[in-house]
Amino acid sequence: MTSEDHIKLMVDAHRRGVSTEFLSEVTGRGVKSIKYWVRKYKGKKVEVKEVEPHPHHYRLEMPNGTLATGICKICFDIKPHFNSSDFVFNNKKIETGRNIAPLKINGHS
Repeated sequence: MTSEDHIKLMVDAHRRGVSTEFLSEVTGRGVKSIKYWVRKYKGKKVEVKEVEPHPHHYRLEMPNGTLATGICKICFDIKPHFNSSDFVFNNKKIETGRNIAPLKINGHS
């Protein structure tokens, strides 16, 4: 992927709601540079090339409520993440002890 492709991915992520400050943090590039590229492509169609399959490596924004926005450092995929396991576990009764049946997966225990 060329640096121009990388810039287009950043501009596309910004258009999808990622702040320039967070893009700067994720990429290590200056906020002024990112703002320049956003202005450069303002009103223009940005064609983003497909990125090769890869394991996503998400950086998370500062927590804001129960969800935080994560952005992949490679392809700028955006995904919401829960801030705390408390949110997940508060809505379910978790049982412990000896009388719990073992988990069966595909007929195996």
